[in-house]
Amino acid sequence: MTNSPTNSVPNTTTRVNYFTGLARRRRKLSLLPANGDGSTLSLDFTTGVLDPRLTFTRSTNATFINSQGLVEFAAANILRNSVMAGGSTSGLSAPTSWSAGPSGESYRTQIVIDGCEQWKQVASSARPYMTITIPNTELAVGVQYVASVYVDSLTTGTLFATLDNFLSYNEPSGTTVSSVTWVAPNGSTGASQPLATGRIQLRFVLSAIGASGFQLRIGIGVQNTATGTVEFSRPQCERGTVAKLLVRRTTTPPASTTTRPRSSLADC
Repeated sequence: MTNSPTNSVPNTTTRVNYFTGLARRRRKLSLLPANGDGSTLSLDFTTGVLDPRLTFTRSTNATFINSQGLVEFAAANILRNSVMAGGSTSGLSAPTSWSAGPSGESYRTQIVIDGCEQWKQVASSARPYMTITIPNTELAVGVQYVASVYVDSLTTGTLFATLDNFLSYNEPSGTTVSSVTWVAPNGSTGASQPLATGRIQLRFVLSAIGASGFQLRIGIGVQNTATGTVEFSRPQCERGTVAKLLVRRTTTPPASTTTRPRSSLADC
């Protein structure tokens, strides 16, 4: 007895497509077919990288599981105008949502670094600095925060330019700060260290928060008069003990929304 096969082989005019599970999944996450006109929009959010035509926003704090399996806060800048847009290119000025100190010069250099405006301060026994208020709705009692800013350049003869005279704070009525630590760009700690180029950090905990929130100050005359010149950019304030990836934030409403860089979503 001869057995005949029950399955026939497709003729040459029949096109047979074979898809792996991965290819099928990626195809479902696209608005256009994979063999379309080149304008495929990938909606696969598991890769850690968004399509350059997309942005990601959130209006609340977020956590993620880090590489050690621990829960960690995702980067979120609570400064309302961290790009430091607005203000003048001369004289004593400050960005939108910031206020200028009592004396000296503070102005935009018209240089943009990582999407943020750079500012320059010039002082001769003066107190140039800028202040921004973080609303109490953005803050929490007993939580560790870290503020940071990049010092891009400074004169070697700058007087009184210590870490605490460049990056500091003010306590409005009802707000108290504890566990304060200044961190230099080289990682050493101490408020009275000389100012240096790089990222300066200020760690603190809010023991109480008043109706006016918390005020962050940046500039070479934060605490005392100074003489010298400094250029800085990219301020940030976030939950945690170490400053994370820069998160640019503008004054565009809603004010409580932060925008993550398109190149990194792994911690969201």
